Amino acid sequence: VLRKKGTVALHVMELWIPGQPKPKKRPQFNSKTHAAFTPRVTMREEALIREFGAKWVQEHGWSTPWEGPFTAQCLFLFPKPTDFWDGKEPGQNCGDLENLAKLIYDALQTVVFKNDKDLVGSSCDKAFSNTPGVLLRLKFYPTISKPQKPRKKK
Repeated sequence: VLRKKGTVALHVMELWIPGQPKPKKRPQFNSKTHAAFTPRVTMREEALIREFGAKWVQEHGWSTPWEGPFTAQCLFLFPKPTDFWDGKEPGQNCGDLENLAKLIYDALQTVVFKNDKDLVGSSCDKAFSNTPGVLLRLKFYPTISKPQKPRKKK
């Protein structure tokens, strides 16, 4: 899947997910069965985010998840510390940026977009705010096929 530089997005999705952002937790392992499983906290967070994504899809009349290239911009807003003199800076003790984004992408996969492997660009930032949450902007682009080689005439 290719995206030509300067291509205009077909659709832009802006989604507000209220509440303190949480990172995706690592899988845990059952020592008796040796099977991996997703922690309940992660499953609950993904279900909540999935609901917001499904609502957006329904409101905009989409019948199937997007298939094709897309980009993502995430702004993770955390509650302001009560005392800025406690040594905290934006990003400390707020979770790994990649795991914060991974939770969002995994939750919206199959609901908003078919597969997060089609993500062709992303930017993520963390900040403090009076209103914690995640501001997500997805831009969906047309699929550009590789040019076909001309067939030889017989």
